[in-house]
Amino acid sequence: DKLETVSLRDTGFIGEFTTVETEGDYQVVKNSITGKGYVIAHSDIVVNCDDPMVECDGLHHILSSCHKSSVV
Repeated sequence: DKLETVSLRDTGFIGEFTTVETEGDYQVVKNSITGKGYVIAHSDIVVNCDDPMVECDGLHHILSSCHKSSVV
């Protein structure tokens, strides 16, 4: 079985199911993926640690690894 995905920029991926195998107690699907893609966007995640709904205690090590100057 094959599944082809084509983007609006005419790039695509083809995923091909090859087999089912057993790994320990689980059945796993083996497949192959071919194609190419491009990064066409940039995203920023904004976290307001002053917001009482945000638990920043567990996020400081993640946030500080990206932008040391913007984490307070």
